[in-house]
Parts: sequence; structure tokens; C-alpha cells
Amino acid sequence: MANQSDIQPDAEIARLRQLIMGFRTTQAVHAAAKLGLADLLSQKPMTAAELAVQVSAHPRALYRLLRALASLGIFSEGSGGVFAMTPAAELLRRDSPNSLRSTAVFYGEEFIWRAFGGLTGAVETGRTAFRDTHHLSFYEYLEQHPRAAALFHEMMTGFSALEASSILAAYDFSIARVIVDIGGGQGGMAAALLARYDQARAIIFDAAPPTDTTRRSLQETGVANRIKFKQGDFFKAVPADGDLYMLKSIIHNWDDASSVAILTNCARAMAPDGRILIADRLIPEGNAASEAKLFDLNMMVTAGGEERTEAEYAALLTASGLRLTRVVPTSSYMSLIEARKS
Repeated sequence: MANQSDIQPDAEIARLRQLIMGFRTTQAVHAAAKLGLADLLSQKPMTAAELAVQVSAHPRALYRLLRALASLGIFSEGSGGVFAMTPAAELLRRDSPNSLRSTAVFYGEEFIWRAFGGLTGAVETGRTAFRDTHHLSFYEYLEQHPRAAALFHEMMTGFSALEASSILAAYDFSIARVIVDIGGGQGGMAAALLARYDQARAIIFDAAPPTDTTRRSLQETGVANRIKFKQGDFFKAVPADGDLYMLKSIIHNWDDASSVAILTNCARAMAPDGRILIADRLIPEGNAASEAKLFDLNMMVTAGGEERTEAEYAALLTASGLRLTRVVPTSSYMSLIEARKS
């Protein structure tokens, strides 16, 4: 006979079953995003049959998908089987502020899905599951698959809009004249920063040059004359004499040795009274729910980097000739780790 302590409450059984079958939610939201259902339903409520014509789907199968999503609060089903938008569904629109559409598409794509199937192997070996699955690093894969790269960069641009807003609200950039955005991509963070701080100019340092779309966008926002793009490898050197070196979502991509190499180059290049500002997820102490701890699994599977605790960041900075001066929380999942020369 089972002990009373061996009998689990129904609520715990239900909760664990939901976690075990979380893949259903990922793929359902992915399907909705890929089909563009939110973009269509934002125009007017429709039945599944009406939607099916527009997206070339099977009417009954589409109804079953929409019904399941409505049970999760994504879309709502009214009388006559008419589906309408909800606040969560608004975030799946392509043109919605803080849109998560590209995120939903990206994390349901087969090349990511297969890599996450290698998580157990990554835990057993310490190797990166993505490389073991595809025989390429994550970034090598993107270089060879333009559609995957375009989706990834679209997702990162969406993240940057939310992250930039929270970073600007949390940190005072008014004393920085020259800001070097390391791995700054297409300059989304720098453009938001310069729009707020008239005294600053920025250097975007990345392996890839700006696109024509980026240049037009910067002209439209009125900051193009205060931004320069420089291409290079941050493992070799970075632009010199910046007042502030921004590393947003960079250090978490790399192991400790690679991270120290990047930070050491920044320490060598920065002005004597300059600062480094790392914007990444910070792993908290304790067992409370943590987006950073779960996203750390993303890094284990894909890029081979990791999210870190404050103490682990402090150790990286010390090894790079820097000292941690403070940690600034933001309203998003990001924390700001500030450092100066030792």
C-alpha cells in the first residue's frame, strides 16, 4: 500500500502533465503565427471556414487549432464559431508594438525543434546540442540559411525594441559622449538611445554592415549623422576611446574564455574613465520561477553560451581587468551590469 506521502495531489499531477506536454502550446502558437491568423482577424472577426480560404488551410483542422488557442486566451470564440482577437493575440500581429510573431515562428521551426531534441545529450556531454544536430554552430547555420537568418534578425529586432525601452528607463546615459555598441547589429538600441540623448554619438561595431533598410530608417529618425557603422571581429579588437561600451545580449552567447577575450578588448580600448555596460539576463538565487534559468537552456542548446549570476559576471570582469561597480535592474527580463577599469 502506498504511503500518504507518495500520493500526489491532483493539482500537482495536472501541473506536471501540462509542463510535459508544453510542446503542444509552442507548436499551436507557432502555427498561428506562421499562418498570419492574428493579422487577418485584426481586420475583422471571422469563422474558421472564412479564415481557411485566406490561408489555404483545411477548415475543420483550422477550427480545432483556433479552438485550442482560444482556450489559452489567444483569440476568442463567439457565437456561430466566429473568432476574434484578444490582448494576447494582438502580440502575434506582424505590426503590433512589441510583436512576438517572429519569436513564435522561430521557436517552432524545425531546425530549432530538432536541436532542442538534443538537450539530454548536451547535459550528458557538455557539448552544444545545435552543433551536434546540424554539424554547424548556430551562427554558421544562419550564414548558410538566409531565411533562418532573416527570421532570427527579425526576432532580435523585436526584442531590441522592448529591451531598449526598459534600458533607457533604468540607466542614465547623459554623461556618455561616445557610445560603442558591440555587436550592435542594425543599430536599433543605439538609435533609441540617440533619440533620447542629443549629446551622444554612437559607433555600431558588428561583423555585418548596415542594410539599405537600416540606413533609410536612421535617416527617418534623424540620428543617422550621429551613428557610424564599423565592421570587425570583437575577438581581435574593438573601436577605441569610447566613453561607454554597450554589450547587449552578447556575453551570454559565449563561454567564459571567449567572454573574457571580448571584455579584455573592450577594457583595452575604452577611455580611462570609461564604462562597460552588459545587458543580459541575470540568474537569481533560490528556487523561484526565473526566465533567466530557462533561457539558459536556450543558450546550452543553441549558441553554447550561458546566462550567469552576479558573482559569475564579477569573476569574468575581474579576469578582464575590470571591476563590477553596480547591477541595475530593468522593467524587462534584462539586468544592466556596469563595470570600470580595475
